[in-house]
Amino acid sequence: MEGYEAATYGLGGFPGLDTLPLPSIIKRRLGKMFFIYGMGADSGTGSVLCEAGHLRVSYDPRNEPIYDEVRAAFRVLSNESGDKLWAIGRPLTVHAGGGACLGPDAEHGVVDHRGEIYDNPGLFVADGAALPTAVGGPPSLAIAAWAHHVGDAILESA
Repeated sequence: MEGYEAATYGLGGFPGLDTLPLPSIIKRRLGKMFFIYGMGADSGTGSVLCEAGHLRVSYDPRNEPIYDEVRAAFRVLSNESGDKLWAIGRPLTVHAGGGACLGPDAEHGVVDHRGEIYDNPGLFVADGAALPTAVGGPPSLAIAAWAHHVGDAILESA
């Protein structure tokens, strides 16, 4: 969408809807709907801490311009199409990155260039948690490549 290039946009339907054990009225209603998504990279500055056995998420999406851009693009689409759009209130991620980031040493990361956790020989991170920033959408190829690389390192260390 022109003017909204930082994010990736797409749309989809509900394939296989007829196979779900839902009432007919719901199937008919969902069959007339489709979803639109907008996704992009945020700053990656959020954090999750464990305090007293509970996870505490520190993240404020209001400080992330990508969400404003996606919402603005949706408003334009709604205004120009005349169709009602509904957006979820809270952003979500299906491919969280970071958390056990790759770094040159234990002070600047959790894992080394092979995916092995510093000061924990034989313990490796082979998923997106090792990737220090968002790789763009959909990240499955980058995560698979990293996992393959880590798998080679595990074999070499055996």
